[in-house]
Amino acid sequence: MILNSEHYGRKDNQAKDCILQARNELYLSMRYLFLPLNSLTPAVDKSTFLLATDGQQLLYNPMLIEQKSMINQVLVNRAYLHSVLHCMFCHPFVRPGRLRAELWNIACDVAVEYIIDGLELKCVRQLISERRENVYKLLEEKYSVISAQNVYEYLCRLNEEEQGQWEALDTFKVDDHKYWYSNSDKERDDQSPDNKDDGNGSNNRDSQDSNQDDSDSGGQKKLTDSLCRQLSVKWEQSLKRAGNEMEALAKNVGTMQASMVKALKPMQSQQFSYRDFLRKFAKSKEEMHADLDSFDYGFYNYGLMTYNNMPLIEELEYKEEQRIEDFVVVLDTSGSCSGRVIQKFLDETFAVLKTESVFADRTRIHIIQCDNRIQSDTVIRSKSDIEHFKENFEVKGFGGTDFRPAFEYVNELLAGKELVNVSGLLYFTDGHGIYPKARTLYKTAFVFPDEDEAQKNMPPWAIKAVLGKTF
Repeated sequence: MILNSEHYGRKDNQAKDCILQARNELYLSMRYLFLPLNSLTPAVDKSTFLLATDGQQLLYNPMLIEQKSMINQVLVNRAYLHSVLHCMFCHPFVRPGRLRAELWNIACDVAVEYIIDGLELKCVRQLISERRENVYKLLEEKYSVISAQNVYEYLCRLNEEEQGQWEALDTFKVDDHKYWYSNSDKERDDQSPDNKDDGNGSNNRDSQDSNQDDSDSGGQKKLTDSLCRQLSVKWEQSLKRAGNEMEALAKNVGTMQASMVKALKPMQSQQFSYRDFLRKFAKSKEEMHADLDSFDYGFYNYGLMTYNNMPLIEELEYKEEQRIEDFVVVLDTSGSCSGRVIQKFLDETFAVLKTESVFADRTRIHIIQCDNRIQSDTVIRSKSDIEHFKENFEVKGFGGTDFRPAFEYVNELLAGKELVNVSGLLYFTDGHGIYPKARTLYKTAFVFPDEDEAQKNMPPWAIKAVLGKTF
């Protein structure tokens, strides 16, 4: 029997109905997930294994979705929630680098299935296999929170044979992760002989993969590093909102969703504490551009209709926004602070500054390296300066630790009018050093990677921030 395009179109529509039904059933049971559940646009991808996501679309295989729904709609519901949870916890946006993609895929699947299996809701409830229960019991004995990071850490500690057994295990596989990694990631990870050039400037496997992707998935592109950063911010905001709404609906959530409550609460505080902390240093400033957010379209349209296209009001020509003009970041480059931790702190700080749109026309961010004396001072004036600084950054110092020279140097900049409207000063350190006694005229925060006994000597007028293990 020859199947025409009309038949396939009908099948695609039936599969899409199953996807939309899954979204609606999940929303009726977990209303706090409204934003995450509606953040992925359904799209057909016949090359994928059931479902896949790139953080923007929910790509589904119509034939497999329909088969699953005929068995039980719960299977489609679980798969939909599985992909959404991946995005909420930013699993697809982790760049491999030294990360083993195979183990990371397993860890992410275990983490989200653990949450779903803990939900006593009709829309996702199914019998848990003995193998899954044994895995959960093993991980619960080792970790208080079964996150992808913790599971990945556990897998990395296993020997090669045990890791191979996990990789061969399909117990937790639900969706396809093929759009998680960019081509540059693959080049870093794949060094096998079959990836070598065949003499014609390409290799067979790459050509086959490219043709397969283009023909079956409509040219769907894998995630790039820059896109991952953008999507991370978007989904972190969805996670925060879901956590807030879940807290507001706490009485109605009950024990039937205990696993979701346990997963969202720590992730919410871990993902956003530092971002929210940095926002406190921005100051309100009026910017000369239209403020469409406060514009009332009702009065505008009323004027157009009543007075022959004569608007009663127009949008404001200025908008109040949070901006940073002068800001100081001091890095403790003494021997007790590792370069890797300093680099991670800078990456996180720059990521927040870039995504929060805090740069004003006259922004000056001083990046000062100091051990027991000033080693360097680099001024950042734009987002392009950030990229140049990151490419050429080198830790200087490795001597003793004295916090006072940095504050004396900032006072000199203030006296010389090189710094005028200081938003604040962040001092990243492990806490082992000599603190200043005199209170500063600007907000000052000591940022620590972890808790330490030496931090008790911090002056009472300064703000304390501990990034913790999740940083």
